[in-house]
Amino acid sequence: MTTLTLCCLLASTAIARADLVVYVHGGGGHITGADYDDAPSFASGSLKHAGYSATDIAPFEGTRDEWRQMMACTRRHFAGLPVAIVDQRPASGDFLMLVVGGTAADVGKSDIWGWASTGDARVVERGVGFAFSAEHQVADRAAALCDTAAHEIGHMLGLPHSDDCRDIMSVNHGCERTTFLAPNRAILAASLAAWGTPSARSRGERVTGIVGEPSATTGLYPATRKTGDIEWQFSLDTPKPIARVQLHYVTPRDLRGHYDCTTSGKYCSFADHHLQIELWDSEHGEYQFLIEVTYTDGEQRRTPWFTSQVP
Repeated sequence: MTTLTLCCLLASTAIARADLVVYVHGGGGHITGADYDDAPSFASGSLKHAGYSATDIAPFEGTRDEWRQMMACTRRHFAGLPVAIVDQRPASGDFLMLVVGGTAADVGKSDIWGWASTGDARVVERGVGFAFSAEHQVADRAAALCDTAAHEIGHMLGLPHSDDCRDIMSVNHGCERTTFLAPNRAILAASLAAWGTPSARSRGERVTGIVGEPSATTGLYPATRKTGDIEWQFSLDTPKPIARVQLHYVTPRDLRGHYDCTTSGKYCSFADHHLQIELWDSEHGEYQFLIEVTYTDGEQRRTPWFTSQVP
């Protein structure tokens, strides 16, 4: 049996703890109404509650420079908070989504620049919001779009409207809004901290953004045998022949990494329906593991995240 030494892989794969991801989508598209928001599926609970089964949002019609300025400005509003504002769709994991494009009429509204599901001092899981860029016909469009983007993301992170017109969550445009003032920033910090608690989400999911699947659905039941203080043996029987294996792991210091087993050999061994991995590391504490299997027919499946403790 082969040995996988995490200590030797961490130098090239370790990255910081993942933040909550908000995907800013400017490509337009078809949004369906649903009972609850589901950003990865382009589904909006607010849309269904407004009486719409679906709508089509036009792509962002502004310039690249306006988009760059809007993104940079929006990120500044959330600086120092564990939120990643990105404009490339995440390859995996949960995220919130702000759709930038179209008009308020696309969702049956008028005279509004944005719209989003609002959490009550909590993050809207897989939340969906809108910034209707075609409504922003003002001199400094980039700044206006930034204000709307930050405002709607604020709703999805748990903020209601503010009575203080200096706060970005105010709907009063009679004075100059700055950013999130101290009371709202405290709510943001608390809601994001609650989102990151183990009761809300497993540590493996929070750190990597990779979501496991129920064993009852996939038929993947990983077996773990501890052979020493810092050594494990994993085995896994699969319902179909294996073509490739990827091991994901999170160390006690929340460093993450992965290893590809594209062939049976140095770090893992698999044949037909069976996989075995031996693994060791020198750090004491709680480890998280997930095994992703690609079958010979191209289907991909994941185990749940599972935990092993090193005293």
